[in-house]
Amino acid sequence: MLWMYQRVFYGEARQRCGCASPTSTCANGAVVIPLIAMMVWMGVYSQSFLPPVSKTTARVLEQTQVNVPIEVRIEHPPRMPVEAADAR
Repeated sequence: MLWMYQRVFYGEARQRCGCASPTSTCANGAVVIPLIAMMVWMGVYSQSFLPPVSKTTARVLEQTQVNVPIEVRIEHPPRMPVEAADAR
């Protein structure tokens, strides 16, 4: 089924660096393979990079939880004088 789809939409498959897709090259593989290796490393050995991230996150949380006094002032708009004609 996939072979038929490839033939219909992409034409005859060309061989470049052992890749079957007409748009893929060896440069694409050189980029994708390290990304896949990093994903596997982050999934299997996550404790190797989580402690430094936790330390930084804890420092940011400490800085944001500092009690800073905030004074809120609500200024009301000035009242319009009531004219004699409106005061009937």
